Amino acid sequence: MPETKEGIWIRRLMVAVYGTVTMISAPLRILAVLVFGRVSKTLYYFHDLDVSPITFDIADYLVIAEMERRRRGFDHIYIYIVPGRSRGLRDEGEEYEKLVGRSNRLWRLNNLVIPTLALLPSCSGYSFCKDRRQATLFRIFAWGYTFPPTYWPAFPVGLFRRPILEAARHGASIFPIFSSPIQSLTYVQQWLSARIGTKKAISITLRSYGFDPTRNSNLAAWAAFARSLNQEEFAPIFVLDTDTAMDAVPEAIKDFLVFHEAPWNLALRSALYELAYLNLAIVHGPTALLWYNDRCRYVIFFPQGGSSRTDPDYVRANGFIRGESLPFATPFQKWVWEPDDLSAIRQEFTRMCDAIECKSGSTDRELNPG
Repeated sequence: MPETKEGIWIRRLMVAVYGTVTMISAPLRILAVLVFGRVSKTLYYFHDLDVSPITFDIADYLVIAEMERRRRGFDHIYIYIVPGRSRGLRDEGEEYEKLVGRSNRLWRLNNLVIPTLALLPSCSGYSFCKDRRQATLFRIFAWGYTFPPTYWPAFPVGLFRRPILEAARHGASIFPIFSSPIQSLTYVQQWLSARIGTKKAISITLRSYGFDPTRNSNLAAWAAFARSLNQEEFAPIFVLDTDTAMDAVPEAIKDFLVFHEAPWNLALRSALYELAYLNLAIVHGPTALLWYNDRCRYVIFFPQGGSSRTDPDYVRANGFIRGESLPFATPFQKWVWEPDDLSAIRQEFTRMCDAIECKSGSTDRELNPG
């Protein structure tokens, strides 16, 4: 993943030469053309674990692949998951490895990355490649239908969210992207009906993670906010961080509803977000499920500084513009570039509720199994 101009051009040349030699020398090329060249309307996305972190960044990658599918007029996306060269994964920094070891990342692969694929309606399926040689064979068969287009297992390509934001600012349509499976909506509606009746569900997603703890949620502020709500009208529902979800519920929120299923079932988490009257959180991984679902209403807080993931360089590199919401956000989706302190939470909650009620006739969400 070179960054200099020289390195980028050298890499492009090597990819072109490698791809040409591989395709010409492979007798399967003719078969690939016969099978895929006239019949396939599927884009084959190679998700390479040698360059891709096993995090909620998978949401960004799926959006980029979906944008390419639409651009090329294909019907579906099929995903090949390619093992990394470090025992099936990619090398991480020493500090990260200590907190998020290999077993943790393998668990996330199967319980975070894979379930996210079910939220993308155009995804027709996925396969785990046995090794990188098998991935090369699949790449040959997918000739002309590959994403990223220059991808080869010998030259993996990393994806970044910045192109999504830039495309939206230039008028590209991003929505619709994610949607929750019908059955997950049914189950969560059942959960809500049994516990809050007709009250308005307010989801509060907490970050309580050992890596980069300066980005964790202000638990005291969120607990105080939940207590301040009109309990006859609103029902605050907390979603715990997966990293600490097996611990005892924090004392500050023990009297409130906790949706314990969300950390362990991504479809149910997504359904809760869709059915909630409003979703509140500090910016972190799971909020990507809110960004890319136009059925979700949210207010997300983005503190400035204090971490490499919130400093000005990170903001610019990712294509965010300080003070603005995402360029494709709906009127009921807002980023607040302030810490999640009590006064800011109350103020932004009131503002968003006022906006929702002003257009309540056109924004009511009901479960629609059809």
